[in-house]
Amino acid sequence: MASGPEDTKARILEAAAKLFADKGFDSATVREICQEAGANLQAISYHFGDKASLYVEAVKYAHRLMHDPAGKQIPTLPGEMAPEAKLELMIRAFFQHMFENDPLRRPDWCQRLVLREFMNPTQACRDLVDEFIRPANEQFVGIIQEILPGVTDRQTQQLLVWSLVGQCTFFRMHRSVMGILVGEDVVATLDAKRLSDHVVKFTLAALAQWREDADGTDKG
Repeated sequence: MASGPEDTKARILEAAAKLFADKGFDSATVREICQEAGANLQAISYHFGDKASLYVEAVKYAHRLMHDPAGKQIPTLPGEMAPEAKLELMIRAFFQHMFENDPLRRPDWCQRLVLREFMNPTQACRDLVDEFIRPANEQFVGIIQEILPGVTDRQTQQLLVWSLVGQCTFFRMHRSVMGILVGEDVVATLDAKRLSDHVVKFTLAALAQWREDADGTDKG
């Protein structure tokens, strides 16, 4: 049975992502990609325009497979919800999503391609930030502003967000290292609830102390 245009496009995208992950943008050729995908050279122009545009789409595809294969959005946060509850909801959603999309179940080239791009950023990195990372970042910043209304400078707000996100991404990216450090049996007990409980408690305690310190400075 002949494949349709969308199937051809999907095969090109998959083949391109794998080859870009293995060889990088410069070394992976359009001819190799087409051979891997079982497509002709004109198909890339038809579906993607050129090699550079194909690369951008391949990086975004790899990122989606890593973080959002089901096309889920960041949680909707009711305006009347307490900011601490909003933060907890965001953290729990992250870990739930992380365990639903176990890194061991996805192709290893996904992470290699995205890390290649982050280490040597191109337009693809800018697109990832604008489409996937910035919306969640702004949501976190808004929550921090609600919890710490006295902290008005954006740099401090952003540092607090990065400190929180750093905890979450550590547990996503370094489970193999954790297993070597403390044993796979210990890491196996760290499910979504255990990790989210820890990060929520740690983060809210830190923010409460930050608020207390800020209040003390204001009174002084």
